[in-house]
Amino acid sequence: METLHGRLEGVAPGRAMLLTRELSVTVDELWRWITESERTARWYGPWRTTDGMDPRVGDEVLVTMSEEESDQESGMRIEACQPPALLALASTAPAPFDWPITLTCEPRTAGSAITLRHGRIPADVPLGDLGAGWEFYLARLVAAVEGTHSPGFEECLATYGPQYAALG
Repeated sequence: METLHGRLEGVAPGRAMLLTRELSVTVDELWRWITESERTARWYGPWRTTDGMDPRVGDEVLVTMSEEESDQESGMRIEACQPPALLALASTAPAPFDWPITLTCEPRTAGSAITLRHGRIPADVPLGDLGAGWEFYLARLVAAVEGTHSPGFEECLATYGPQYAALG
């Protein structure tokens, strides 16, 4: 069985899911993969600012997740941006879906690592789907950066879903 890249911290409603993946690129290169729309489009989805200007802390960006059933844009507010180490976002969806997401980039001997932290997960949110979803998108990031194959969502759900569900 494939090993989880994530873990759960805390208890609801403050619990958080953290997932870490290593890549063979520098932290600066990894930063571009999580902040440039033409690159995020290749693994997560394109984004745009609401005013057409360069994004700044406090601004809202509209993201279209490339692998979801709907092509509807979702709002994300930039809470913190410290290149090339930290990008903190908060969904502008109504509670309880106004989750904070933090992406942290760190150098490693053979490249870099990204840690995604999905916070404030309510007790009634199925961890199997959530964990498998983040495994899926981070696998797409690794595949886009490294030029390798990425598993589909159903494969990630079958592989990781039961393991994440057991964490809850």
